[in-house]
Amino acid sequence: MALTTGLAGGAYAADQMRVHVSPPLSIESAPYWLADELGYYKEEGIDYKSMPMATSVGVTATVAGEVEATQILGLSLRGAVQGIDMKIVMVFNRSPTFSFAARQAGTWAELKGKKIGATAITTSSTVMMRQKLQAAGVDPAKDVTFFYLGAPSSIYEALNAGTIDGGYVVVPNEFEAEKRGMKLLPYAEGVRILVGGVAVRGKFAAENPELLKRFLRATYRGLRTFHTDRAKTIPVMAKVMKIDVGLAEKVYDRWRGALSEDGHEDEAFMEAALNYEFGATVPQKAREAFDFSIVKSFKDK
Repeated sequence: MALTTGLAGGAYAADQMRVHVSPPLSIESAPYWLADELGYYKEEGIDYKSMPMATSVGVTATVAGEVEATQILGLSLRGAVQGIDMKIVMVFNRSPTFSFAARQAGTWAELKGKKIGATAITTSSTVMMRQKLQAAGVDPAKDVTFFYLGAPSSIYEALNAGTIDGGYVVVPNEFEAEKRGMKLLPYAEGVRILVGGVAVRGKFAAENPELLKRFLRATYRGLRTFHTDRAKTIPVMAKVMKIDVGLAEKVYDRWRGALSEDGHEDEAFMEAALNYEFGATVPQKAREAFDFSIVKSFKDK
């Protein structure tokens, strides 16, 4: 059955890794673009291809085998709970690296009657918006109008155009929004949720263990470079994110602590993240969706 992505079908090229990323490239995909730009994938014999797509489209493409991996963990996890063959094999974020920008509203309560831009109806960022609105006494089902625009870049364009009154933004758009006089509302501070990382089909992982190991090893090197080598990371960030070096430094310094240091998290973090997604009763399928065995093997090497 043909999918809307228009990509070639599900056969795997020997060393190819097509990876769904959410445009624009941001901190949440840093391990990917560092590993690519610094030649780590080439050293592992990986033909890496970045595939920018809207959140739900990219996850659908991964499930169908049109790409080998996705950076989106929340939707992948919820798919696994529904019986879809998805495995989360690496985590990039300890906390979200996104913000909520509003053209005029200075509080969540002031968004009543407004138009809000989000990526998709079931993404973690949208769930967080609904929770913030409810806490402010705003009914997200009745008091606001959601526009599901897919890519964060589309949300930011709509904000600038005045088509929406507020929405989810990623770096560096949050800095640009502030320069334009928009307000950043309290949103993701202190929240422990699964955002970016590596999710693949279980079938792909089982059939291509060595390819996956080489891919994860290069990606892990990208993550470690981000944490340990600011001087090497900043120019790559400026190039990939198409921003000047000064802004890249601000982005790095603000968000460095949001990324995992070793590609997986401890039991306390994982339990908090799962409780956030599912409440006190976590489905067994959610726990079974994680396999950090490969990434953990890199830590002491």
